[in-house]
Amino acid sequence: MRKMRLWLGLLVPMMIATPLTMAETEFPKVLHVFVEKRTLVAANAALSRFDELDLVANERILLQETGKSVAIVATSERFIGYSAALGRWRTERRRAQERVQTVEADVYTGIVVTDDRFLNFNGETGQWSEYRR
Repeated sequence: MRKMRLWLGLLVPMMIATPLTMAETEFPKVLHVFVEKRTLVAANAALSRFDELDLVANERILLQETGKSVAIVATSERFIGYSAALGRWRTERRRAQERVQTVEADVYTGIVVTDDRFLNFNGETGQWSEYRR
């Protein structure tokens, strides 16, 4: 009985910790995004390259999130998604008076929530989709 408690005491914490550890290491982070002057630069380790996107005059970055292979940037003019799998930037225009609430980025998807709509960026296809609120 004592040995059984000892095994359970060792086994249960391992069972609880294992999914978290596996999830964290399952897909390595292959993307970093930084701003150099008026240019967004994606450092894409998956494709061993850098991809740039110039900001337009007076465009300001409001929110930015970088996941493991997707980056989402909300600016004063547009929403910008980057896919490390495809190695390209894709943009979606902002509507007049549209207010950004949140921006999220994960492994294959990015989400932008505004007062008007939900936008989803698919990192595997490079496409934006929207759901009006």
